[in-house]
Amino acid sequence: MTKRLFLGISPDSDQIVPLATLQQQLAPIGRPARLANLHMTLFYLGQCNRDLCHAIIMAIDQLPLAQFTVSLTTLELWQKPKIICFAGIAQDSALCQLVYDLETIAVSLGLDPAPHQYRPHITLIRKAKILPCLASINALTLKPQQLHLYHSVSSPMGVRYQIINSWPLR
Repeated sequence: MTKRLFLGISPDSDQIVPLATLQQQLAPIGRPARLANLHMTLFYLGQCNRDLCHAIIMAIDQLPLAQFTVSLTTLELWQKPKIICFAGIAQDSALCQLVYDLETIAVSLGLDPAPHQYRPHITLIRKAKILPCLASINALTLKPQQLHLYHSVSSPMGVRYQIINSWPLR
């Protein structure tokens, strides 16, 4: 049996409040992502069997996993996936190194490389077709404490992202 997996970080409880406020302002435009599902993907792994999942965990256990900071500053409409996301630029060298290391692990285990350059973002709205003009948006700075391995679980009530392993960022 395979699982749909990805690696990422979660906003902390204080950061959920401004993200939820943004979602409320954007809600008429599309379908808000579940608050419990809000995350910033670092690398999408795709379908992985138990052995591959174990190999990924073992490889990540060997990484230094430095803490990083990233600021999300702009709302963007991404046409192809039809999402509105809160996005930023990967400027912190620790974040760039972590994304590189995760992709290197994935490729060494036979998974596909990322199809595009990494862009930090949190998806707020799905099924969006337009981006409204909001009066003001405050930047959100993330300084995560942990890296998570997520399992994307589909159910009749929708998708939920279950954390199946975590590593501290130092």
